[in-house]
Amino acid sequence: MEWGFFSPVHIATLVAAAAILIGLYFALRKAPQKVQVWVLGIFSLSGIAAIILNLVRWNNPIHNLPLHLCSINLIFIAIHSWKPSHLLDNFLYALCIPGAMAALLFPTWVKLPPTSFMYWHSFTVHVLLLAYPIVLTAGGDIRPNA
Repeated sequence: MEWGFFSPVHIATLVAAAAILIGLYFALRKAPQKVQVWVLGIFSLSGIAAIILNLVRWNNPIHNLPLHLCSINLIFIAIHSWKPSHLLDNFLYALCIPGAMAALLFPTWVKLPPTSFMYWHSFTVHVLLLAYPIVLTAGGDIRPNA
């Protein structure tokens, strides 16, 4: 069951992603620092779990090493949650947000049925890639360079 770019399924996915991200932004904007750190830690662990799940799901994980941009960003998110740095802040803001937005706007998983594991895996991973730097920005931890 193939769906296309900006089909009803795609629009519904984008609306759901926007609702999740806007909700997270406003829920965590004034949250205590401990809550923000806890949420970011969950995002980090979820990203690593997504990489491991994707590797385990395939018969030959060596051919599916996490070397594409999305998986590399998930690894950088994990590193950032453990040891934040200004360089990673800028990387996540300048590369992770546009890349994840592009992936959600022009997904490569349009041939997958919306009920499949990989459809939801791809959707949640890319929302996570957007959510982590957005939560950091909302909390004031990332202040983009002018």
